[in-house]
Amino acid sequence: MAFRHIEVTRSTPTIGATITGVDLNNIRSEDVYEEIRQALWTCGVVFFRDQQITPENYLKLGSKFGEMEQHEFFPHLPAHPQIQLISHEGTDNPETDRWHTDVTFRKRPNMVSILRITDLPPHGGDTMWASTAAGQPMTPWVLACRRSLRACKPSTICHFTFAGSTRFSA
Repeated sequence: MAFRHIEVTRSTPTIGATITGVDLNNIRSEDVYEEIRQALWTCGVVFFRDQQITPENYLKLGSKFGEMEQHEFFPHLPAHPQIQLISHEGTDNPETDRWHTDVTFRKRPNMVSILRITDLPPHGGDTMWASTAAGQPMTPWVLACRRSLRACKPSTICHFTFAGSTRFSA
C-alpha cells in the first residue's frame, strides 16, 4: 500500500510496522489519520518513535478509532481519565507480565489499545505482539475445529506503541 502523508516500514512479514514522517502533535489533515488507520489494519501493530505526544493529542488520535474509555483497574491522569498510568518498579513481576489481550472481559471490548512507553528498565520491560492472522492459511482440520468453537474474545485487537523519553505530566 502506498502512503502520501506517512512513511511505513514493516517490522516483520506478518506483524508490525514503524510509522515515521508525522508529528502526532501537529496533524492537520484527516487524511493522515486515515493513513495511520490503514497502516494499523494492514500491519496489526504500529510503532511511533521519539514522539513527545501531549495528552490532548493522545486522546485525539485514540478518538479516531472509537470512543475513548476509562479503565477500571489502573490510575489515570487527573485531567484525563481515559489515559491510564501503568507503572512498575522493583524486581518482582508486574501483574501485566503475562500474555493477555486488553479488556476482553468487557461486553464490547475496545478495538484499539494505545501504549506510550516513557521509561524502560535496563533489562526487560519489553512488550511482545502476536498475530492470530499470521497462521493463515490454516489446514482443513484446524479450520473444522475452529468452526466448532464459539469465540468469547475478539482476535482483532490492534495496538499502537510510542517509544519516547518524556512522561505525561500528572
